[in-house]
Amino acid sequence: RQLRLSLSAKKHQLPYIQGPVPLCTATSHNWIYPTDDKYPERTYQLEMSESAILNNTLCSLPTGLGKTLIAAVVMYNYYRWFPQGKVIFCAPTRPLVTQQIQACYNIMGIPERHTAEISGRVPNTSRKKIWDTKRVFFCTPQTLVKDIEEDRCDASKIVCVVVDEAHRATGMHTFALLPNMIEEAGAKFRLLALSATPGTDIKSIQAVVETLKISKIEARTEDDPNVKRYIHNREEEVISVKQPDVIKILDKKLLEFVRQPLEILRSVNAASRLMGDSANLSPFAVMKAQEEYVNRTGDQRMYHTFQALRTLVDIRINLKNHGIQYALQNIARKEMDARG
Repeated sequence: RQLRLSLSAKKHQLPYIQGPVPLCTATSHNWIYPTDDKYPERTYQLEMSESAILNNTLCSLPTGLGKTLIAAVVMYNYYRWFPQGKVIFCAPTRPLVTQQIQACYNIMGIPERHTAEISGRVPNTSRKKIWDTKRVFFCTPQTLVKDIEEDRCDASKIVCVVVDEAHRATGMHTFALLPNMIEEAGAKFRLLALSATPGTDIKSIQAVVETLKISKIEARTEDDPNVKRYIHNREEEVISVKQPDVIKILDKKLLEFVRQPLEILRSVNAASRLMGDSANLSPFAVMKAQEEYVNRTGDQRMYHTFQALRTLVDIRINLKNHGIQYALQNIARKEMDARG
């Protein structure tokens, strides 16, 4: 059973700017929200869903309180409104991707024949066909960026992107590349960012907001009256962990590797944006330097050097922020994506 919610033209008109993908006028005057005994209506989920449909929204909810449902609602309605468009869910791990696939099938009833999970395990030739024939996609950001860069995915047809674990969307993560890449393709799209912990301070939250071009923040804490009734009692303890010496040693060695492609780029005047301390580089800064150099010179010969630098910087930051195991997993993902 589904509840059809009509949107008044005055207060809830879909803020639509004509783009490459036409809007279906027969369905765009309303949006659909599920009501079922299995998914009883929660006020905060309804409010956050409506906000996310009408604005580029950062939704922050404690773990286990239904961000998956909100994402499914937004994805389903953009799937309805843009029959020729692409709706994409991006998460950094396959378990999160699988969780969202189940929500889209079971909560909103998106037809399975219109969906696809894409990963580096799928051959390049097959991925091109999948992007051309399906409408709703589930993938990691690395896969999406690679397929846009290599023209397997027509980014101009993207109408909605949901980013899970959005707190990663800073200069150190592939998430940071997506909004500009999709915009540059000419797409007009909605972006929904999900996170239980969008940042540890105002500065880190602002970085996510700017990177993902967020226009509205919807945050609910465990003390919110509409949320509190769904919270189970628990205790939290903050444990500060000293960075192991082995990470310091590996970081020093990685920094030596970073300096090698950086010096090559500087020698051909391709790194005017990267003249500061190499220890403070971010993948996003490297990407912007590459864009600036190519726009200024038209020279693509430094492409692989820029890519090597960006990869090394990304690995180094992952090592420092998340530890050896995460850095190794990140390297493995990059190797898999590189093999296609």
